[in-house]
Amino acid sequence: MFVFFWKYRDPKEMNRLGKLKDSELEYIREGGAQDEDAPRPNPLANLGYILKQRKVWGMSLGLGCAGYTQWMLLTWLPGYLQSEMGMSVMSSGIFTALPWLVAVAVEFIFPGWLLDHLMQIGKSGTAVRKTFIVAGMLLAMTVMGAAFTEDPGWALFWITLGTSGITVSFCVTNSLPALIAPEGGVGATGSIMNSVNNLIGVSAPIVTGFVDQATGGFGATFIVCGVILGIGIFFYTVVLGPIIQIPTAEERAAAKTAGI
Repeated sequence: MFVFFWKYRDPKEMNRLGKLKDSELEYIREGGAQDEDAPRPNPLANLGYILKQRKVWGMSLGLGCAGYTQWMLLTWLPGYLQSEMGMSVMSSGIFTALPWLVAVAVEFIFPGWLLDHLMQIGKSGTAVRKTFIVAGMLLAMTVMGAAFTEDPGWALFWITLGTSGITVSFCVTNSLPALIAPEGGVGATGSIMNSVNNLIGVSAPIVTGFVDQATGGFGATFIVCGVILGIGIFFYTVVLGPIIQIPTAEERAAAKTAGI
């Protein structure tokens, strides 16, 4: 926190950019960033307005469905490797880290580089982003493969693929609040998204415990993850819709008055 307050500055205040400042600001705006000088709406009224927006719920619930599997793996993977695959505590710790290490590499290559490259050569922002999100969710569903094997190598293979898919969807989704939020509402939109994600995510360890106890094994828990990821695809594709900025309440009222 100390470093944030010490070092963070809004782009317009970054004087150390020197001659590059104007071009850098233009680059940020072209990427979809909102104007720092835009009037700030009433926080409570703006929050109420944002909570009514379908796009916000599509994005938030879609991310929450990915977050469910992420939380399940973060909390239960070591126990799964020990109880189902017979690994020691040391081995389970090492192999728990492996899927996330691979996911970091995937994060840099696909949402980190390839997505930007495709948009720079003229591909539609909505099409590229939603393709990456849905492809990530479909890849994440391969985690279900762990339900059908007793081989630790294959189980880790499917879990690693699933973790990589979750990472892709997470990375792209985290850029969406700045793109769909109404003017002055990026913070509130991002907060809603992360709150919904965390509320769904914290249910994963609890549900996993009940499912494991009821079925006598982890197989069903991976199936549950796959089903929830499939539901997430619905929220991302049908409920979220095009990745475009939501008009402010004032803009929507003016358009309604004008009969648009």
